[in-house]
Amino acid sequence: MVFIPGDNKVQIPELADTESPPAYTPYDTPAPSTISGSSYPPDFSSLPPTPSSSSPSTSTPNIPVSNAVSSSRSVSLSGPLKILESVSGSSSVTLYHHVTVCGPIKASAKIVLYDHVTVSDDVRSSSSISLDGGAGKGGVVIMGTVKSSSSIEMRGNVYVQGDVKSSSKVLLEGIGGLVRVGGKVDTSGQVTIRGGVEVGNVESSGKIIVESLEKQRIVLGDLQSRGGMEIEGDVEIRNELKASGNVKINGKLHVHGNFTVHGNVKVQAGSELIVNGRRTIHGKMENA
Repeated sequence: MVFIPGDNKVQIPELADTESPPAYTPYDTPAPSTISGSSYPPDFSSLPPTPSSSSPSTSTPNIPVSNAVSSSRSVSLSGPLKILESVSGSSSVTLYHHVTVCGPIKASAKIVLYDHVTVSDDVRSSSSISLDGGAGKGGVVIMGTVKSSSSIEMRGNVYVQGDVKSSSKVLLEGIGGLVRVGGKVDTSGQVTIRGGVEVGNVESSGKIIVESLEKQRIVLGDLQSRGGMEIEGDVEIRNELKASGNVKINGKLHVHGNFTVHGNVKVQAGSELIVNGRRTIHGKMENA
């Protein structure tokens, strides 16, 4: 059971012992707001518009408000709901369907956020984190850092203003929406970037796999890997690419800065490698 402190603005009617509880009436649901690429700020440092309780509105939905939420068990909350402070759980935390959290989210187990969830601070877990704004769901917006001692998965319409840090693997899958990270992706495991994704810098101790969809370009900042890379489709690196392992290219790779590989580079037939800076390969250059 999760205890949510009451708000002094919400009055709960007193019922007689013989009186049945009133029938449940759903709260008015806010109009869906789909996050798309055009709704994000033009650069990674600026903030997207965030809802404000002081802003006038012609039709204000009846959304319940809560103070901090804390539990020694699992937390699972469905909106519409606005939490004015933090959410913490000694087990898992799941928030979905129009939930706004004005503080950080912390959990000892898995964190799952999907379908119109906005967090004004960090999201941290000792286990895995899943942010899902995929097909049929509203977007997920995190204005702080996402940090996990395990894996992190981000799908569909997801915006993270800060860094994404993981002690395991990271999946950024922009299918059915754009995944955008304003800070750096830093992980000890493999990074898989697929579909509509825009990230500042990516640094991994493992392998980096980048797969763009047909007629779509993936744009990244720096790309650094100590476990090799696989590039497939149309990929643009605005700064430098550095790899300590082998690099395989199947598509078009355009690097605006330096291209440094401590290993072999294999370019598949029909593929293209464009380097505006210095090209350094400590291995063999192979054309398949």
